[in-house]
Amino acid sequence: METRLKELTDQIGELMGEGRIRDARPLAIEVAELTRQVKGDRSIAFAAMLNDLGGIHRAIGEWEDAENAFSLAATVIESAIGNQTPDYATTLNNLAGLYRLMHRWDESESMFLASLSIYRDTLGTAHFLYVSGLNNLGLLYQDMKKYVEAAELHRISLEILEQTRASRVAQATTLSNLAEAYKGLGRTDEVEGLIEEALSIYQEVVGREHSLYGSSLNNLAAFCFQQKHYEKAQSLFAESLQICEQVYGQTSKYYASSITNLGTANEQLGLLDEARHCYETALAIDVKLFGEDSRPATDVRQRIAALD
Repeated sequence: METRLKELTDQIGELMGEGRIRDARPLAIEVAELTRQVKGDRSIAFAAMLNDLGGIHRAIGEWEDAENAFSLAATVIESAIGNQTPDYATTLNNLAGLYRLMHRWDESESMFLASLSIYRDTLGTAHFLYVSGLNNLGLLYQDMKKYVEAAELHRISLEILEQTRASRVAQATTLSNLAEAYKGLGRTDEVEGLIEEALSIYQEVVGREHSLYGSSLNNLAAFCFQQKHYEKAQSLFAESLQICEQVYGQTSKYYASSITNLGTANEQLGLLDEARHCYETALAIDVKLFGEDSRPATDVRQRIAALD
């Protein structure tokens, strides 16, 4: 059984790396059940697998299943080691992230704050998980259009990361988050500089072919698009798409999202045939990954219809 667990875990890792999250779902369900049988239904190992499974459900929009998995994980952890532990805080953080996606913002905020309190008391304010929690709460506030609060949290996160000389990748991610908050505040003269600083760090630390560099490049392209610099946005989206293809292939949800972005730039430049090709490519991927009636597929169909 242990051998089977390792085989399944390796397969899940490969599928997740390729962005084939839906294909990883049945394997994750099997791993969770095998872990329950081997380690017990009140074990931390079982709770960890429930958190992983919840993350997969969340990523493909199965929100009720995700909530059930995260909630059971919290119950297991509380029973095993208590509710004032980093493991419990991480599960609350996972639930908060789910509620953020569901626009259950009051519950999300409450859980983010509760997890931050536990991280602070058990790990201290210099710990990466505490800083990550600040960033997550900041992202929630951005969704709620509370940009002042969001920017403050991202600034605090950045200060801690700089003082502790922690992960430079985390610094770059925080810079990107701060740039998004500044967009909301209308501080557009500072946005491009923050994103370019993040890009510089990613290039130095992980290289130009890494998914993080590609994601940040996509953020810069989106900002240029917002500023109506469509030719620059198109060039950046195209470069980001190439990186996405190298990292995830042409059948992942990340590729679908990236080529949709390129389509929007083509559309604004009047390149309607190119835009249609981008959207139709994305639609085929979204239908295969999420289903005919899924939100991603519906959104792309609307874009195609708008070209006619």
